[in-house]
Amino acid sequence: MVSEAAEDPVFDDDWGNALPLYPADKIPPPITLLVVNVGENIFFDPTREELAVGDVVLAVSICGKKVVGVRTLEGGSGGVKREAVKRVIKESCEVAEEVFSSLNGVGEGD
Repeated sequence: MVSEAAEDPVFDDDWGNALPLYPADKIPPPITLLVVNVGENIFFDPTREELAVGDVVLAVSICGKKVVGVRTLEGGSGGVKREAVKRVIKESCEVAEEVFSSLNGVGEGD
């Protein structure tokens, strides 16, 4: 079903009509995950409340299985321990694998 022309943007929910996000024979483009560490907890795609209490907020960019960038968006006033950052990056890689797997499955037989 295609959404009405008056709606912006127009969507078609038939995967057979979808264009690929990237060529199948190429490495997928990197994804960036927004991650917050609160004590021993790590939250992906955090809420406003989780961001407000986070010890550190990172944007972790991953391409395939390789971390290609980590940006600190904000941190606690006392700094952040390396172990916390390492945990966030490790778990981000695991989540990215799931995301890439899901993206690869989009449009593959319904």
